[in-house]
Amino acid sequence: MSDRSDLNEAEVEKLIKRNVKSRKETWTQISFWDKYRMFNKWSIVSAIGNLLTIFGSMFYLLNDWFPFYQAEHFLGFGCFLTWISVTRYYAHTKDYFLI
Repeated sequence: MSDRSDLNEAEVEKLIKRNVKSRKETWTQISFWDKYRMFNKWSIVSAIGNLLTIFGSMFYLLNDWFPFYQAEHFLGFGCFLTWISVTRYYAHTKDYFLI
C-alpha cells in the first residue's frame, strides 16, 4: 500500500468488491466520502504551508505596501505547517519512527 492514500487495505478491498459489479463508474458517481478517503490530507497541509511561505516572502519583499507583522504571521505559520508536513516522512523510516 502506498502512502498516497488514507485508505487501508481493508477499505481498498471493500471499494474493489463494490466496484466489481459496475467498473464503469465515473467520478461523479462515487460518493463524497469515498473521494475523501482517496485523497491524501497531508498534501493539503504541505500546499498551504508552501503558499503561506511564498506569500509571506512576497509581503516581506514588498514591505512598502504591506506591514511587517503581516509578513511575519504568514512566514511563521507557513514554517509551522512545513515542519508539520515533514513528520509524515519520519513515519515511514524505522530510525525516526519514535519521533
